[in-house]
Amino acid sequence: MSGQRLFIHKGTRVFHSINGFQYNAAVVETDDLVLVIDAGFFPSDIEAMQEYVEHVRGSRPLYVAFTHADWDHIMGGQAFTGSTTIGSSQMDQLTEEEKKQRLTQAKDSLRIQYYVQPPELMFPKLDIKIDIDGQTVEVGDTTLTFYLAAGHTDESMMIVMNSHLFLGDYLSNVEFPFIFGDAHDYAATLLKLDQIVARHQIDWAVPGHGRVIRSQEELFQRKQADLRYLQILTEIDEKDWAKPLTDYYYIHDCPESRLIHQRNFRKMRNLKRDYFETRGGI
Repeated sequence: MSGQRLFIHKGTRVFHSINGFQYNAAVVETDDLVLVIDAGFFPSDIEAMQEYVEHVRGSRPLYVAFTHADWDHIMGGQAFTGSTTIGSSQMDQLTEEEKKQRLTQAKDSLRIQYYVQPPELMFPKLDIKIDIDGQTVEVGDTTLTFYLAAGHTDESMMIVMNSHLFLGDYLSNVEFPFIFGDAHDYAATLLKLDQIVARHQIDWAVPGHGRVIRSQEELFQRKQADLRYLQILTEIDEKDWAKPLTDYYYIHDCPESRLIHQRNFRKMRNLKRDYFETRGGI
């Protein structure tokens, strides 16, 4: 049995995993297509999504989109054979060593954390590459819009469809900002959300992990909380670097999370405090 909860809104079905990381994968349906976004990593979760897609697809074309190339977001893509794959150009340009590293992380995590033998894995080959902010893909009367979202990783992007925003690893209520890319880029991506929401009248947003966002008010609250986290890191003394973690009760005492937070702190120390003030973020 799959360990998932379902959240459904206007043609979007979010598969929220209770097996690990509170992971969100999504299937979006229109008359023109079926789109899978970040197809998950836990084998039973992937199987449940695969069965659902096979049940509802009919003759519609199938697309699989990746918001970024972290192992937990790419692993399930290969289950959807015959699909058209979409990701950023930066994802396509990762080195072979970087791609191999993501796959190794997937195998190790499933074996060590969950005692699950992973299937043979391949890094996704992209059919459609997104390299322009606001780039669109049109299928019949359906439009998908993509926004480059560097910061969490260099290759991250967000997806808009049917007034729904698929965030990748941003605006989680269970994680602080994980800055694996550039700190300036992360802040700029958060600040860009205002324009995206206004342009598309977003009324529902799906982060990669945690609770689905059900209103613009909640989205902006999470954005402000993450901007505040970044700003605090530019203000506190080195001896206090761990204090902001206490607000994230799910992961505040996790060794890996503490290491990520410590790296965030070092990156943010290079930013001026007025970086946020001059851009209207706080």
